[in-house]
Amino acid sequence: MKTFLFLIAIAFLLMPVSVQGVCNNLFATVSPDGQHLYFCSDRHGGNYEIYSSDLDGKSNLVRLTHSIVNNLYPNVSPDGSKIVFQRDDYGSNAEVFIMNADGSGLIQLTNNSIYDGYPHFSPDGLKLVFDGWDTEAYPEIFTMDLNGNERTQLTNFPGADWQCSPMYSPEGDFIYFSIGYNADLHLARMDVTGLNIIDITPPNPFGIMEFGMSFSPDANHIIFSTMEWTGYNNGCDIVVADMLGNNWNRLTNAVSGEWFHSPYWNPVDSMLYYSYNNSALGYWQIYEMTASGTDATLLTDCFNVGVQENHLTDNNLSAYPVPLMNELNLSMPAGYHVELYDVLGNLVIRSYEDKIDMASFRSGFYFIRFFDRSGMLVQTLKVCRR
Repeated sequence: MKTFLFLIAIAFLLMPVSVQGVCNNLFATVSPDGQHLYFCSDRHGGNYEIYSSDLDGKSNLVRLTHSIVNNLYPNVSPDGSKIVFQRDDYGSNAEVFIMNADGSGLIQLTNNSIYDGYPHFSPDGLKLVFDGWDTEAYPEIFTMDLNGNERTQLTNFPGADWQCSPMYSPEGDFIYFSIGYNADLHLARMDVTGLNIIDITPPNPFGIMEFGMSFSPDANHIIFSTMEWTGYNNGCDIVVADMLGNNWNRLTNAVSGEWFHSPYWNPVDSMLYYSYNNSALGYWQIYEMTASGTDATLLTDCFNVGVQENHLTDNNLSAYPVPLMNELNLSMPAGYHVELYDVLGNLVIRSYEDKIDMASFRSGFYFIRFFDRSGMLVQTLKVCRR
């Protein structure tokens, strides 16, 4: 008969060396000192979480967020101490969050029934620019301070016009963003007050888009993804241009269904990091290449080794087995939930109930993670089923 050994509380859990067969890794960004990657991954199963690592995408890998919805578009503050990001997908539930670079000190900055997302720091680290809805379900550009106050709308276009994915220029005198009507986005620039909008790339026909921009370390060039040569929803390439969008230098040559997405410059050594996918693979991985587009190297994999769960033990939470009933009973406040993972780091079940039926579970170790109402991981326990 299968039986339970009781649980062991662990404040820092080091996952065993293992592979989740296929996972996605994307939206890479680099710390201001050029030493660390921050990116999104679904390697633990289910939704996307934010991770940090060394530049190789593997060493000192740390999971920074813990929630039941996607965590997207991390951006690091100029001093490297904070990360802002979008929690949840594009839609009315998406909100902007900020946390310390180690994943602690999570704070929700927006809280409403409209979309807010894609936040980026100003060069002085005092403000955020982001896109959000106003009275229509199409994005406009906004700014706010680091406490979520002083929300200011900069653009105001009617109908299905999109103003999205904003970023401050390196000197903080302009805001660059994508603009267009539904599926014909191109790049534009405006003053930080929202005035004097000019096109950086020419307006596109329907289905051609430019997006996913970042700046070179010398602040003389932009880099972005474009569908110029692949066509709508059929892949994209990476292009470098000057700050006014002239003198394109195409770094990649995508074939049908091949995506070179969201390039980001290392601010120290000018190496480029980007997300890559193609129709044959069907999943995203992060690559590194030189500023001239050569020597592309795969960085990410699906290993869970080295992922530290940074959280504090909560003595008010508990779990205890009932072997005769094949149940695991849980004690936790209303609004909390648990996730059970196997030793490979795969999500087995997520539950908001006070008991879990484990009759069908295989023998072995499982890790039980308690999450509070905000989605923050607060305790991990280990249970063995024989």
